[in-house]
Amino acid sequence: MKHLSLLFLFALTLSFNTSLMASSDHLQPPATDRFEEVATKLQLSASQKAKIKALREETKKNIEPLFIKVRTIHSQLNELATTPVLDDDQLMTLVKEEQEILGHIIKIRFLERRHITDVLTTEQKTTFHTLIKEGEKKVSDKHCG
Repeated sequence: MKHLSLLFLFALTLSFNTSLMASSDHLQPPATDRFEEVATKLQLSASQKAKIKALREETKKNIEPLFIKVRTIHSQLNELATTPVLDDDQLMTLVKEEQEILGHIIKIRFLERRHITDVLTTEQKTTFHTLIKEGEKKVSDKHCG
């Protein structure tokens, strides 16, 4: 359940981010539409929106190079998959590098969420946490149901 919470945290904070990588799921609305939907549900003021958008931009600036590194690792893994003899050491090195980068991404997004909640009123925080719980249930139902 802890992993599902982290997965949802990652997904929710992504909804506060502009698209950093192309989505293969064409049914998902663009991140900016999701942001506006959440902003409407939270009844954010113009000032709050501006602060949150600044946080999103900072997160994007910090995460974008990490996604580039992940894409590079995926390319290296694809190349490794085509070699006649598997190099276990190389594989483990790439896996560990990706784990470390993904850990940094999760930490950055977690901190972004904390900063976002600092901008919210008590009532908005309650609504925000409710949205998170609803999203966790959707993720759980999708992956476990």
